[in-house]
Amino acid sequence: AFVGDLHILDYFARVADDADSGLLLDVAHLAMFQHVTGREPTDGLRDFPCERVVEIHVAGGTVVDVDGFSHIEDSHGVDVLPATWAILDAVLPRTKNLKAVVFECERNRNGDVADGFTTLEHALSGWLP
Repeated sequence: AFVGDLHILDYFARVADDADSGLLLDVAHLAMFQHVTGREPTDGLRDFPCERVVEIHVAGGTVVDVDGFSHIEDSHGVDVLPATWAILDAVLPRTKNLKAVVFECERNRNGDVADGFTTLEHALSGWLP
């Protein structure tokens, strides 16, 4: 549940600024938030302090409709949604302090996760800290 009008990225930007800390950005969770609130995947990223991001999480998700309510289930499956990849692509060039990228796919067989790691490798290949 989200209370108020403050975008989640604005909230975390304020927390990082007040705490003078780094951030973990879960791009799959952000894709879920954007979907359920009817926003485009990269809405709100323009002013987000990506330089504070030290860790990024990527995970597969499944779009589910329950009685007309569309949301994304955080399945940690191998099918990473296009919105999640779009967010990753948008933030990577601005993450000057990135230390780790985690592909959350722990409940899947090794052979099933290879494509996700390959796509992640391609996304990271152009990233220079």
